[in-house]
Amino acid sequence: MLINKPCFASNFMDSAKLSRQIATEKEGAIVAESGFLIDSIFLAHKYHAPRLWYSSEYARERPRHGIIYVLEGSAVYEMNDGNSFTAVKDDILYIPKGETYLTHCPEEAFLHMTINFTMQGRLALPRRRHCESNEKTKAEISRIVSEWNSRAPNYRERCIGLLYLLLCSQLDINHRDMSQKPLLSRAMEILAEDYSQNVSISSLAESCGISETYFRKLFARVYGSSPMDYITNQRISYARELLTNTNLSVENVGYQSGYRDPAYFCRIFKKTTGMSPSEYRAEAISTSV
Repeated sequence: MLINKPCFASNFMDSAKLSRQIATEKEGAIVAESGFLIDSIFLAHKYHAPRLWYSSEYARERPRHGIIYVLEGSAVYEMNDGNSFTAVKDDILYIPKGETYLTHCPEEAFLHMTINFTMQGRLALPRRRHCESNEKTKAEISRIVSEWNSRAPNYRERCIGLLYLLLCSQLDINHRDMSQKPLLSRAMEILAEDYSQNVSISSLAESCGISETYFRKLFARVYGSSPMDYITNQRISYARELLTNTNLSVENVGYQSGYRDPAYFCRIFKKTTGMSPSEYRAEAISTSV
């Protein structure tokens, strides 16, 4: 007579499979509910980049998400989407995994804190936000860097917990700022009409029905840069298109981009891109051949 014995190995495998399935479903529910789930932190450090520093580390593709806080100095971030910006003291940057860009310091050294991490989901955060008079954000990032470098027991778990708090506070701030974005709609319409025209910040503020002081602060919170930096980035982006796709002279490119003084145009272009207009055009031609 055969007796059917229970297969403990099979039951164990089925149980383990079920546990993994439940864990995966729970994890998916957390991501769906909160929007993101941190997997791990790769590094958290403070770095001093000297003047004239140039980095092509992420010229291919950023392998992890990054939070960067500027402590001193400035650096130009030349993004692959054609937009460039200058990160200055008390700026916080969020650069998602997969972004490609170059970084350089044409004018001064660049002291910053960086946290690189992996996660599931997405973060609805601006690429750049200014944190002037907000010591809380700076302190939160400093604590993560300090905890990470202490290598104390359970430091990884503590850092992940602190990173959750940091990201949630940034999401709260961004939600507040985005709720006020409609106030700037008329100014953005004016700026989109023609980058080459000289538009004063006071007239943009007046078109929105708010004071110039409040306009500047709100614009920086919503778009991550000052109104003037935003205009400069749009003009230089347009100038890059003209240099790449037309045979216009450098002087004419500058004029059509809103710069009446050719020398000033060349100076601003090099500060933003790290190259003169002529150098940029030569490189664009060589890479297209």
